[in-house]
Amino acid sequence: MVWAIHPLGPPRRRTPRTAVLIASPPLPVRIFAVLALGIALVALLGWALHTPALYNWTGYGGLVLPAAVGITLLGLATFARTLPNRLQWVSRLCAGTGGLLPLLYSFQEAETHQEVGLTPATALALALLGLALLLIRRHVWAAHWLAAGSLVMTLIAVLGYLFDVQALYQIGDYAAMALPAAVSILLLAAAVMALRLDDGLMYVLSHPGPSQVLARRFLPLSVLAFVCIHWIGRVGYQYGLYGVGFQSVIVTLTGIVVIVTLTWQSIRQIQLAEAERERAIVRFRAAASAANALIYEFDVESGLVERMCGLEEITGYTLAEADPTPDWWRTLIHPDDLDRLQREAARKFQPGDTLTSEYRIRRKNGSYIHVHDSFLVLEAEDGALKHVIGSTLDVTERKRREEELHNSNDDLRQFAYAAAHDLQEPLRMVTVFTQMLENAWRERLDDNTRTWMNYVIEGAERMQALLSDLRVYTEMAQASSSREVHTDLARALQKAIDNLDMAMRESGAQVTHGPLPEVNCREVYLVQLFQNLLSNSIKYRGAETPQVHVSAERGRGEWLIAVEDNGIGIDPKYSSQIFGIFKRLNRKVPGTGMGLAICARVVERCGGRIWVESEPDKGATFKFTLPFV
Repeated sequence: MVWAIHPLGPPRRRTPRTAVLIASPPLPVRIFAVLALGIALVALLGWALHTPALYNWTGYGGLVLPAAVGITLLGLATFARTLPNRLQWVSRLCAGTGGLLPLLYSFQEAETHQEVGLTPATALALALLGLALLLIRRHVWAAHWLAAGSLVMTLIAVLGYLFDVQALYQIGDYAAMALPAAVSILLLAAAVMALRLDDGLMYVLSHPGPSQVLARRFLPLSVLAFVCIHWIGRVGYQYGLYGVGFQSVIVTLTGIVVIVTLTWQSIRQIQLAEAERERAIVRFRAAASAANALIYEFDVESGLVERMCGLEEITGYTLAEADPTPDWWRTLIHPDDLDRLQREAARKFQPGDTLTSEYRIRRKNGSYIHVHDSFLVLEAEDGALKHVIGSTLDVTERKRREEELHNSNDDLRQFAYAAAHDLQEPLRMVTVFTQMLENAWRERLDDNTRTWMNYVIEGAERMQALLSDLRVYTEMAQASSSREVHTDLARALQKAIDNLDMAMRESGAQVTHGPLPEVNCREVYLVQLFQNLLSNSIKYRGAETPQVHVSAERGRGEWLIAVEDNGIGIDPKYSSQIFGIFKRLNRKVPGTGMGLAICARVVERCGGRIWVESEPDKGATFKFTLPFV
């Protein structure tokens, strides 16, 4: 077995397509349908006015009444397919009637052919079109083949008239297919096939690939070129412009020119596609090498893992040294990570699913590195993987830096917690002994000394409050995720209100709320969150009595909670700064600047986000999200 090096290709089994071209291009379909309708309606007018010139204007057979009615119905059905879905019943009704009606008036012999007679070929072509229109929505391949059959039948008839070969447009003693009927059905067949370019037979031609581009360019050209060449040669011979030999030479020479031109253009197109393919390979391999990535493709049926590039950079093994099977790759995975990866790969997959994982692999030199592996499922059957393509990145350096950062953060959190805890006692001693000193020397102290001692006590008390908030903040940072815990939001709000009873009595604040849900967050955290937000509304109140309203709104996968007050508000330019630690916008109001930072930490731990909407003197609305239960 060898390691294949090739660009990414399409999966071997067809997957649901996302068409580059629209599913139902209305303009070409409508043009073809209107042209066919025009021919049929003119014929119907001729039958109504008893004017043969209107239904037999070509001189090559008249468009009989059943054929005109059938073409009209099928033209309406085709046109209706380009209209909104609520009108699709019109298309189905017209398609069924237009395909069935002509069969009732077919198989009339040529000598008895009257206005109700219809050639079997015309009836069959119309029936095929009617059935194709009924199937075009759900059975695209069948519909396209039926329409293609109708198209071929009428094209043969048109060629018969063009080259004056009666056997091509008339079968035995039955009536001949009239030229207007053949042209109309030819237009309708092309319109039906153009209805769906996202699947079926037309997808092969409409898909934006090199071969499809060649087909779209040269198939119509080659057909029209040879038809025109032979027709011109025949007409020139009939009018005596040249003999049979000269006609054959002209036709042959022109055919050679056309074939050589088409062949040369095809070769040129293929060369351009191959050159672009080679450039894509070079760019792809360069990008993978620059990213230090291993790109692979795994086919479960063949059991081969095709490493496209980057194997040696990641594992240290060359392509010749490696074994392109999953078993070899499993031997490189760290034993402690293997079970977890196998459990992840055992889940149900659908085409288009992705899976990412990080694990350790052993390099050729025996050292282990951390890798980030992600793959896209190209094919899956009954939930099992069939074909995937993915990439493996070396993230050892990133993991090392993350570990260093994590350890550094742990050290800082421990230091902050220890400082906040250990400094409480010295500050308490400063406060107590200053108060004792003031009491013992009260009669001997002048007013300035008493003022200075009060400054010392107030400063120590502020420091104690600051350290207390800092300890709460660091405890919140060290706590584990608080999700998957159901808490009644109304009960948490009521506990916060009870904790602030004294402040609310003094300020006269009133707190109201609407229906509040259960959320995924620990109650103690939510109490702290509401307590800080309510305290903030009370402290930064305006001239009016503080009014706070709490509401909840259901969003997509989360609750949106709003805490609205009528306080002094916040300048919008500071809306992102106030959630930082030690951020105080109003120095006249007592506080530590930690309250909103704790709120942000709580919401983050609960898996949400928090922000503020406010303007000066217009109150503030703090909004945060919490996940559903």
